[in-house]
Amino acid sequence: MKKTIKVFEIIGEPLCAAHDDGQAVFNVIRQEILNGIQLEISFEGIELIISAFLNVAIGQLYGEFSEEKIDNEISYAHLEEDDKELLNLVIANAKRYYRNQENYDIATKEVLEYA
Repeated sequence: MKKTIKVFEIIGEPLCAAHDDGQAVFNVIRQEILNGIQLEISFEGIELIISAFLNVAIGQLYGEFSEEKIDNEISYAHLEEDDKELLNLVIANAKRYYRNQENYDIATKEVLEYA
C-alpha cells in the first residue's frame, strides 16, 4: 500500500516555487523513504511548478538514495502534461549529476573561477 503525500498540504499554497517549500517537501519524502514507505506524491491543487522547486523537493533525493529505490518507491499524481515533462527533466538531470557529482562540481568551480 502506498502513502499519499499531498504537496499542497505541506506548502499551503498552489505555487511550487520557493526553495524552502521544496525543502519541506523533500524532508517529508526523505523521512517516509527512510521508514520504508512507498509513496505517491500528489500535486492536486497545485497551479504552478517551477524546476527550482522540483530540484530541491525531488532532485536531491537522488543524492541520498539509489535511483532504483526512488524509481520503485515513488510515483506521482495529478500533474499536468507540461509539469510531467518538467519533472522528468529534473529527474534526468539529477540522475546525471549524482552519478558524476565530483566532476560536475569541479567543472562548476572552474567556470565560476574564470567568470
